[in-house]
Amino acid sequence: MQQSKTNEGTINLKYQITIPAVMRDALGLQPGDKIEFRLEAGNVLELRVKRPKPSETIAAILEQFDVSALHNETAGDAVSAVRTTRQDDE
Repeated sequence: MQQSKTNEGTINLKYQITIPAVMRDALGLQPGDKIEFRLEAGNVLELRVKRPKPSETIAAILEQFDVSALHNETAGDAVSAVRTTRQDDE
């Protein structure tokens, strides 16, 4: 069972809320993270951290590197190339 934690914040003149440090740390929040707001019945506001899908994270990382040589060398299937190399080494 997950333990419930409560902290409070204040809404400023621009309707912004600072998330308390203990909550930021517990959620692993970083600047630029996305938060989803959901209004429930009974004045309950639920906040959720929107985490990127693993495939989106991998795509973003690969965009930073030129992997064309590896792609060409392995005919687009690096996993099979590694398996074949390992089998040949045995």
